[in-house]
Amino acid sequence: MSTSMGAKYPFFVYAPDKKDMDANQKRLDSRLRHLANFRDKVGDGVISFGGGLLDEASDPAHPDPKRLVGSAMIFQASSRDEVINLLKSDPYYANGKGAWDENSWVILPLVLASKLPEPAEVTDAIKALQVPPESKV
Repeated sequence: MSTSMGAKYPFFVYAPDKKDMDANQKRLDSRLRHLANFRDKVGDGVISFGGGLLDEASDPAHPDPKRLVGSAMIFQASSRDEVINLLKSDPYYANGKGAWDENSWVILPLVLASKLPEPAEVTDAIKALQVPPESKV
């Protein structure tokens, strides 16, 4: 029996933010680096889909106020361990000191009922994102 070396599979990821008072500030402080990392991972085909999750009180039809409470993504990876390593390389993790609560991550293999966009594309705002060199991870 042969196995396909390097095969990638979709994984759904829910990465909630920590509940502490500093989580939102940690998210804001690392946002540019996180978005640059996200843009690169989409470009590399590692992330097929992703975005921030708003709390229940946020109205997506109105610009303010909105409160982000986590992230949802679909990764293309060979294993759950690879997904964990990718999450740990993100600025929102920051060696356990960032916004994401690693103890609450949900990482599940995904059986798709519809096709994901191929290739995935980031929004125009993220394409144009400029990260100062001293901010890069």
